[in-house]
Amino acid sequence: MAEHGRTWQSTANINRNSAQLQDTYFTFATRAEARPNASIEFTPDDFINDYRSKFVNATGSSFNLISGGGPKPNRIDESLGVKYYEVEYVVRTQLGFSFDSLKTLHFITTFAASKDAVNIMNCQALDDKWDEDGATLRKVAESFTVCQVCEQAVEEAIIYSKENKISSEDDLNDMIDGLCSVKKKEGRWVAHLDIVQEDAGGPLSVEKQDGLGYCRGECTIVQRACQSSLRGKEESLASMLQQDTANKKMKEKVCKKICEKKRPKIADWKDEPFEPRDPKEVETQDMMAKMKAETGMSMKMYSREELERMTDGDMETMAAREAGHPNLVVGIGWTFFGKF
Repeated sequence: MAEHGRTWQSTANINRNSAQLQDTYFTFATRAEARPNASIEFTPDDFINDYRSKFVNATGSSFNLISGGGPKPNRIDESLGVKYYEVEYVVRTQLGFSFDSLKTLHFITTFAASKDAVNIMNCQALDDKWDEDGATLRKVAESFTVCQVCEQAVEEAIIYSKENKISSEDDLNDMIDGLCSVKKKEGRWVAHLDIVQEDAGGPLSVEKQDGLGYCRGECTIVQRACQSSLRGKEESLASMLQQDTANKKMKEKVCKKICEKKRPKIADWKDEPFEPRDPKEVETQDMMAKMKAETGMSMKMYSREELERMTDGDMETMAAREAGHPNLVVGIGWTFFGKF
Protein backbone atom coordinates (compact mmCIF):
# COMPACT_ATOMS: atom_id res chain seq x y z
CA MET A 1 0.00 0.00 0.00
CA ALA A 2 3.01 2.33 -0.02
CA GLU A 3 2.35 3.04 -3.67
CA HIS A 4 -1.26 3.73 -2.75
CA GLY A 5 -0.09 6.30 -0.21
CA ARG A 6 1.97 8.13 -2.82
CA THR A 7 -0.99 8.10 -5.16
CA TRP A 8 -3.09 9.91 -2.59
CA GLN A 9 -0.51 12.63 -2.16
CA SER A 10 -0.51 13.25 -5.90
CA THR A 11 -4.31 13.36 -6.08
CA ALA A 12 -4.53 15.72 -3.12
CA ASN A 13 -2.04 18.07 -4.75
CA ILE A 14 -4.28 18.34 -7.80
CA ASN A 15 -7.14 19.42 -5.55
CA ARG A 16 -5.04 21.91 -3.59
CA ASN A 17 -3.94 23.62 -6.79
CA SER A 18 -7.52 24.18 -7.96
CA ALA A 19 -8.34 27.88 -8.14
CA GLN A 20 -12.07 27.31 -8.40
CA LEU A 21 -12.82 27.14 -4.69
CA GLN A 22 -11.51 29.34 -1.91
CA ASP A 23 -10.85 26.66 0.70
CA THR A 24 -8.22 24.57 -1.03
CA TYR A 25 -7.94 22.12 1.88
CA PHE A 26 -11.64 21.20 1.67
CA THR A 27 -11.53 18.61 -1.12
CA PHE A 28 -12.33 15.12 -2.22
CA ALA A 29 -10.84 12.90 -4.93
CA THR A 30 -11.57 9.47 -6.36
CA ARG A 31 -9.43 6.84 -8.05
CA ALA A 32 -9.38 3.12 -8.78
CA GLU A 33 -6.65 0.49 -8.41
CA ALA A 34 -6.61 -2.90 -10.12
CA ARG A 35 -6.38 -5.61 -7.46
CA PRO A 36 -7.38 -9.25 -8.09
CA ASN A 37 -9.63 -10.81 -5.43
CA ALA A 38 -10.00 -7.47 -3.65
CA SER A 39 -13.48 -8.33 -2.39
CA ILE A 40 -11.99 -11.35 -0.59
CA GLU A 41 -8.50 -10.26 0.42
CA PHE A 42 -8.62 -6.49 0.90
CA THR A 43 -8.67 -4.76 4.29
CA PRO A 44 -7.67 -1.14 4.99
CA ASP A 45 -4.99 -2.24 7.47
CA ASP A 46 -2.11 -1.92 4.98
CA PHE A 47 -3.19 1.65 4.26
CA ILE A 48 -3.37 2.46 7.98
CA ASN A 49 0.02 0.90 8.73
CA ASP A 50 1.59 2.75 5.81
CA TYR A 51 0.33 6.08 7.13
CA ARG A 52 1.42 5.26 10.68
CA SER A 53 4.98 4.71 9.47
CA LYS A 54 4.97 7.67 7.11
CA PHE A 55 3.69 10.36 9.47
CA VAL A 56 6.05 10.06 12.43
CA ASN A 57 6.94 12.52 15.16
CA ALA A 58 10.56 12.84 14.00
CA THR A 59 9.39 15.00 11.11
CA GLY A 60 6.86 16.94 13.16
CA SER A 61 4.12 14.83 11.62
CA SER A 62 1.60 12.55 13.29
CA PHE A 63 -1.17 10.11 12.43
CA ASN A 64 -4.21 9.59 14.65
CA LEU A 65 -6.71 6.87 13.71
CA ILE A 66 -10.25 7.76 14.79
CA SER A 67 -12.18 4.81 13.36
CA GLY A 68 -11.86 1.99 10.86
CA GLY A 69 -9.53 -0.90 10.22
CA GLY A 70 -9.86 -4.65 10.41
CA PRO A 71 -11.50 -7.18 8.10
CA LYS A 72 -15.13 -6.23 8.79
CA PRO A 73 -16.60 -3.84 6.18
CA ASN A 74 -18.93 -0.98 7.09
CA ARG A 75 -21.46 -2.17 4.54
CA ILE A 76 -21.81 -4.71 1.72
CA ASP A 77 -23.59 -4.41 -1.62
CA GLU A 78 -24.57 -8.03 -2.20
CA SER A 79 -25.88 -7.41 -5.72
CA LEU A 80 -22.52 -6.06 -6.90
CA GLY A 81 -20.28 -8.06 -4.60
CA VAL A 82 -18.71 -4.87 -3.25
CA LYS A 83 -17.50 -4.33 0.31
CA TYR A 84 -17.20 -0.78 1.67
CA TYR A 85 -14.62 0.16 4.31
CA GLU A 86 -14.50 3.62 5.89
CA VAL A 87 -11.43 4.96 7.69
CA GLU A 88 -11.47 8.27 9.58
CA TYR A 89 -8.19 9.76 10.74
CA VAL A 90 -6.26 12.97 11.43
CA VAL A 91 -2.84 13.71 9.95
CA ARG A 92 -0.48 16.50 10.94
CA THR A 93 2.00 17.07 8.15
CA GLN A 94 4.24 19.67 6.57
CA LEU A 95 2.76 21.09 3.37
CA GLY A 96 5.63 23.43 2.50
CA PHE A 97 9.36 23.89 3.02
CA SER A 98 9.22 25.60 6.41
CA PHE A 99 8.26 24.24 9.81
CA ASP A 100 5.41 26.72 10.14
CA SER A 101 3.73 25.05 7.16
CA LEU A 102 2.60 22.16 9.38
CA LYS A 103 -1.14 21.63 8.99
CA THR A 104 -3.57 19.27 10.71
CA LEU A 105 -5.95 17.65 8.23
CA HIS A 106 -9.01 15.52 8.96
CA PHE A 107 -9.79 12.70 6.51
CA ILE A 108 -12.49 10.20 5.67
CA THR A 109 -11.31 7.61 3.15
CA THR A 110 -13.78 5.09 1.73
CA PHE A 111 -12.60 1.91 0.00
CA ALA A 112 -14.98 -0.06 -2.24
CA ALA A 113 -13.46 -3.51 -2.77
CA SER A 114 -14.84 -5.45 -5.74
CA LYS A 115 -13.80 -8.66 -7.48
CA ASP A 116 -10.81 -7.19 -9.31
CA ALA A 117 -10.36 -3.59 -8.12
CA VAL A 118 -10.50 -1.17 -5.21
CA ASN A 119 -12.29 2.12 -5.80
CA ILE A 120 -11.25 4.83 -3.37
CA MET A 121 -12.75 8.14 -2.31
CA ASN A 122 -10.65 10.45 -0.17
CA CYS A 123 -12.29 13.42 1.62
CA GLN A 124 -10.36 16.00 3.62
CA ALA A 125 -10.67 19.32 5.47
CA LEU A 126 -8.61 21.26 7.96
CA ASP A 127 -9.13 19.70 11.39
CA ASP A 128 -9.99 23.03 13.01
CA LYS A 129 -12.81 23.41 10.46
CA TRP A 130 -14.11 19.86 10.84
CA ASP A 131 -17.15 20.93 12.85
CA GLU A 132 -18.14 23.07 9.88
CA ASP A 133 -16.98 20.90 6.97
CA GLY A 134 -17.14 17.36 8.34
CA ALA A 135 -20.86 16.81 7.82
CA THR A 136 -20.60 17.78 4.17
CA LEU A 137 -17.60 15.55 3.52
CA ARG A 138 -19.26 12.64 5.29
CA LYS A 139 -22.22 12.97 2.92
CA VAL A 140 -19.78 12.82 0.00
CA ALA A 141 -18.12 9.72 1.41
CA GLU A 142 -21.47 8.05 2.00
CA SER A 143 -22.94 8.84 -1.41
CA PHE A 144 -19.81 7.61 -3.24
CA THR A 145 -21.24 8.43 -6.64
CA VAL A 146 -21.01 11.34 -9.03
CA CYS A 147 -22.70 9.77 -12.04
CA GLN A 148 -25.73 12.06 -12.26
CA VAL A 149 -23.64 15.16 -11.69
CA CYS A 150 -21.20 14.08 -14.41
CA GLU A 151 -23.97 13.56 -16.96
CA GLN A 152 -25.58 16.87 -16.01
CA ALA A 153 -22.23 18.66 -16.37
CA VAL A 154 -21.83 17.34 -19.91
CA GLU A 155 -25.41 18.35 -20.74
CA GLU A 156 -24.83 21.85 -19.38
CA ALA A 157 -21.57 22.18 -21.33
CA ILE A 158 -23.44 21.34 -24.53
CA ILE A 159 -26.24 23.82 -23.80
CA TYR A 160 -23.98 26.67 -22.69
CA SER A 161 -21.56 26.34 -25.61
CA LYS A 162 -24.40 26.37 -28.14
CA GLU A 163 -26.35 29.22 -26.53
CA ASN A 164 -23.22 31.37 -26.32
CA LYS A 165 -21.82 30.23 -29.69
CA ILE A 166 -18.56 28.99 -28.18
CA SER A 167 -16.68 26.92 -30.73
CA SER A 168 -12.93 27.60 -30.62
CA GLU A 169 -10.69 25.21 -28.70
CA ASP A 170 -9.39 27.91 -26.34
CA ASP A 171 -12.85 29.27 -25.58
CA LEU A 172 -14.23 25.78 -24.96
CA ASN A 173 -11.37 24.98 -22.58
CA ASP A 174 -12.00 28.24 -20.71
CA MET A 175 -15.68 27.37 -20.44
CA ILE A 176 -14.94 23.89 -19.10
CA ASP A 177 -12.52 25.37 -16.54
CA GLY A 178 -15.45 27.26 -15.02
CA LEU A 179 -18.09 24.59 -15.57
CA CYS A 180 -18.04 23.34 -11.97
CA SER A 181 -17.83 26.73 -10.26
CA VAL A 182 -21.09 28.31 -9.16
CA LYS A 183 -19.34 31.69 -9.28
CA LYS A 184 -19.04 31.43 -13.07
CA LYS A 185 -22.00 31.81 -15.40
CA GLU A 186 -21.11 28.55 -17.13
CA GLY A 187 -21.14 26.82 -13.73
CA ARG A 188 -24.30 28.40 -12.38
CA TRP A 189 -26.29 25.25 -13.21
CA VAL A 190 -24.74 23.70 -10.10
CA ALA A 191 -26.97 25.89 -7.93
CA HIS A 192 -30.06 24.48 -9.67
CA LEU A 193 -29.41 20.97 -8.33
CA ASP A 194 -30.89 19.57 -5.14
CA ILE A 195 -29.71 16.31 -3.54
CA VAL A 196 -32.73 14.22 -2.55
CA GLN A 197 -33.50 10.85 -1.00
CA GLU A 198 -36.82 9.53 -2.23
CA ASP A 199 -37.08 6.72 0.31
CA ALA A 200 -35.69 6.77 3.85
CA GLY A 201 -32.48 4.77 3.93
CA GLY A 202 -32.38 4.59 0.14
CA PRO A 203 -29.84 5.93 -2.37
CA LEU A 204 -29.37 9.62 -3.11
CA SER A 205 -30.09 11.36 -6.39
CA VAL A 206 -30.06 14.90 -7.76
CA GLU A 207 -33.01 16.85 -9.11
CA LYS A 208 -32.79 20.03 -11.17
CA GLN A 209 -34.90 22.87 -9.81
CA ASP A 210 -36.40 25.67 -11.89
CA GLY A 211 -34.64 28.50 -10.07
CA LEU A 212 -31.18 29.11 -8.69
CA GLY A 213 -30.67 28.14 -5.07
CA TYR A 214 -28.26 29.40 -2.44
CA CYS A 215 -24.98 27.49 -2.56
CA ARG A 216 -24.47 25.78 0.78
CA GLY A 217 -23.52 22.24 1.81
CA GLU A 218 -25.27 20.23 -0.91
CA CYS A 219 -24.23 22.69 -3.60
CA THR A 220 -20.63 22.30 -2.45
CA ILE A 221 -20.96 18.52 -2.79
CA VAL A 222 -22.20 18.95 -6.37
CA GLN A 223 -19.33 21.30 -7.26
CA ARG A 224 -16.75 18.84 -6.03
CA ALA A 225 -18.51 15.90 -7.65
CA CYS A 226 -18.41 17.84 -10.92
CA GLN A 227 -14.70 18.56 -10.55
CA SER A 228 -13.92 14.95 -9.71
CA SER A 229 -15.92 13.55 -12.62
CA LEU A 230 -14.36 15.84 -15.25
CA ARG A 231 -10.78 15.71 -14.00
CA GLY A 232 -8.49 14.47 -16.77
CA LYS A 233 -11.30 14.54 -19.34
CA GLU A 234 -11.39 18.28 -20.04
CA GLU A 235 -9.55 18.15 -23.37
CA SER A 236 -11.60 15.20 -24.57
CA LEU A 237 -14.84 17.00 -23.71
CA ALA A 238 -13.68 20.18 -25.47
CA SER A 239 -12.76 18.18 -28.56
CA MET A 240 -16.15 16.45 -28.68
CA LEU A 241 -17.97 19.76 -28.22
CA GLN A 242 -15.97 21.25 -31.08
CA GLN A 243 -16.85 18.28 -33.31
CA ASP A 244 -20.52 18.48 -32.27
CA THR A 245 -20.49 14.87 -31.07
CA ALA A 246 -23.87 13.39 -30.17
CA ASN A 247 -25.00 14.11 -26.61
CA LYS A 248 -25.33 10.45 -25.64
CA LYS A 249 -21.88 9.58 -26.94
CA MET A 250 -20.30 12.47 -25.04
CA LYS A 251 -21.90 11.39 -21.76
CA GLU A 252 -20.81 7.80 -22.30
CA LYS A 253 -17.25 8.85 -23.08
CA VAL A 254 -16.89 11.15 -20.08
CA CYS A 255 -19.04 9.40 -17.47
CA LYS A 256 -19.03 5.69 -18.33
CA LYS A 257 -16.67 4.46 -15.61
CA ILE A 258 -18.26 6.60 -12.93
CA CYS A 259 -21.76 5.51 -13.87
CA GLU A 260 -20.93 1.81 -13.73
CA LYS A 261 -21.08 2.04 -9.93
CA LYS A 262 -24.41 1.36 -8.26
CA ARG A 263 -25.66 4.04 -5.90
CA PRO A 264 -25.42 2.75 -2.30
CA LYS A 265 -28.22 3.04 0.21
CA ILE A 266 -27.64 5.80 2.77
CA ALA A 267 -28.89 5.63 6.34
CA ASP A 268 -29.52 8.69 8.53
CA TRP A 269 -29.46 11.19 5.66
CA LYS A 270 -30.29 14.73 6.79
CA ASP A 271 -31.65 16.75 3.93
CA GLU A 272 -30.69 20.37 3.39
CA PRO A 273 -33.79 22.20 2.10
CA PHE A 274 -33.38 23.81 -1.30
CA GLU A 275 -33.76 27.57 -0.88
CA PRO A 276 -34.33 29.48 -4.14
CA ARG A 277 -32.71 32.86 -4.67
CA ASP A 278 -34.62 35.99 -5.63
CA PRO A 279 -34.21 36.40 -9.43
CA LYS A 280 -33.84 40.16 -8.92
CA GLU A 281 -30.87 39.53 -6.64
CA VAL A 282 -29.21 37.41 -9.33
CA GLU A 283 -29.95 40.02 -12.00
CA THR A 284 -28.43 42.80 -9.91
CA GLN A 285 -25.40 40.66 -9.11
CA ASP A 286 -24.84 40.08 -12.83
CA MET A 287 -25.13 43.81 -13.49
CA MET A 288 -22.51 44.53 -10.82
CA ALA A 289 -20.15 41.92 -12.26
CA LYS A 290 -20.52 43.46 -15.72
CA MET A 291 -19.82 46.96 -14.39
CA LYS A 292 -16.76 45.73 -12.51
CA ALA A 293 -15.43 44.07 -15.67
CA GLU A 294 -15.98 47.24 -17.68
CA THR A 295 -14.85 49.86 -15.13
CA GLY A 296 -12.73 47.99 -12.58
CA MET A 297 -14.98 49.37 -9.84
CA SER A 298 -15.61 47.13 -6.83
CA MET A 299 -19.03 47.37 -5.20
CA LYS A 300 -20.89 45.94 -2.24
CA MET A 301 -24.52 44.88 -2.60
CA TYR A 302 -27.13 45.23 0.15
CA SER A 303 -30.70 44.05 0.20
CA ARG A 304 -33.49 46.40 1.20
CA GLU A 305 -33.91 44.45 4.43
CA GLU A 306 -30.23 44.96 5.28
CA LEU A 307 -30.45 48.69 4.56
CA GLU A 308 -33.55 49.02 6.71
CA ARG A 309 -31.65 47.53 9.65
CA MET A 310 -28.76 50.00 9.27
CA THR A 311 -28.47 53.02 11.52
CA ASP A 312 -27.29 56.44 10.37
CA GLY A 313 -23.92 55.60 11.91
CA ASP A 314 -23.72 52.41 9.86
CA MET A 315 -24.39 54.37 6.70
CA GLU A 316 -21.73 56.98 7.55
CA THR A 317 -19.16 54.29 8.32
CA MET A 318 -19.95 52.51 5.08
CA ALA A 319 -19.56 55.74 3.13
CA ALA A 320 -16.23 56.51 4.83
CA ARG A 321 -14.84 53.16 3.67
CA GLU A 322 -15.29 54.27 0.10
CA ALA A 323 -12.53 56.87 0.63
CA GLY A 324 -14.58 59.54 -1.01
CA HIS A 325 -18.17 60.41 -1.68
CA PRO A 326 -19.86 57.27 -2.98
CA ASN A 327 -22.74 57.45 -5.34
CA LEU A 328 -25.78 55.50 -4.31
CA VAL A 329 -27.07 53.28 -7.07
CA VAL A 330 -30.42 51.56 -6.70
CA GLY A 331 -30.85 48.30 -8.59
CA ILE A 332 -33.97 46.20 -8.99
CA GLY A 333 -34.87 45.63 -5.37
CA TRP A 334 -31.24 46.02 -4.30
CA THR A 335 -28.89 48.86 -3.41
CA PHE A 336 -25.12 48.96 -3.75
CA PHE A 337 -22.34 51.46 -3.19
CA GLY A 338 -19.41 52.30 -5.41
CA LYS A 339 -17.21 55.10 -6.67
CA PHE A 340 -17.77 56.33 -10.21
